[in-house]
Amino acid sequence: MTQAFNIVLAQINPTVGDLPHNLNNILNTWKDAPADADLIVFPEMITCGYPPEDLVLKPFFMDSVHRAVHTIVKESKGKNTALIIPTPWQIEGERFNALHLIHDGKILATRTKRHLPNYGVFDEQRRFKPGPLPEPVTFKDITLGLMICEDMWYPDVTAHLKGQ
Repeated sequence: MTQAFNIVLAQINPTVGDLPHNLNNILNTWKDAPADADLIVFPEMITCGYPPEDLVLKPFFMDSVHRAVHTIVKESKGKNTALIIPTPWQIEGERFNALHLIHDGKILATRTKRHLPNYGVFDEQRRFKPGPLPEPVTFKDITLGLMICEDMWYPDVTAHLKGQ
């Protein structure tokens, strides 16, 4: 028998640079989600808007992003529904286009974007470090392959997740 796993796709439009507004949208979307939702998936760079361009090069901005994410983590304590929060993130002094799986007061997993676009209006290779191939994440006994935008278009990422 297959276990039900309910996913909400949060089709909301963040405003570039307006972290308080975006945080309010995240929290309100979460509050308004169906009670039986297991996971809410938010759009790329939901905390800061996309594309954040050179804002991510400013330490104050990145500190503000980290504070917003930690507010979400704190708010998640005791809640059944988990969140996928895509955001710029610093790991060991390097800047990544990342996502977090957040649930019950914790960041359960962080995955980083591997394939950074560098064409048209995109200039992610200058602003972010590419991440490794992502490993699957298990949540509520369900294995999730978490990818960020461009990674879905490259077979190495999907093949790696499938092979795990």
